[in-house]
Amino acid sequence: MKAVPTTWDDTRYIDGYPGRYAVIARRHGSDWYIVGVNASSSPVTLNMSPDMIAPGERVRLYSDDKNLVGSVSEVKADKKGRIKVTMPTGGGFVIMKRSNPDFHVYLCLGQSNMEGNARPRVVASTHIMAQSTPGTIQTAT
Repeated sequence: MKAVPTTWDDTRYIDGYPGRYAVIARRHGSDWYIVGVNASSSPVTLNMSPDMIAPGERVRLYSDDKNLVGSVSEVKADKKGRIKVTMPTGGGFVIMKRSNPDFHVYLCLGQSNMEGNARPRVVASTHIMAQSTPGTIQTAT
């Protein structure tokens, strides 16, 4: 639960019927969380095609079985971007589409005039680095 955001950048209705079931999607940054809950007296099976999931994309599925025991699996959207989910009575699911955790951006900052008077400047980072004297680096947060 610590990894689930508490603020959202976008919320979308995916599917549902009043008093029976509901499926919504919420986005935080580039990560999507698609959730469903079943309040009807029988299981609900959905073939969803949420536009935030590309055909062939793999996502993590947290779901309940018929005894409401939770499980985690990785599922792959079909060629049309559909994912099949069955919600038992009183159960639900969460699909997590997270940005690639292995994607990193590295910034290399330098001084073009090479005079050695670089001043720290925040660009898009939580750390500021500047060369104060030749051969030394100062770091501040």
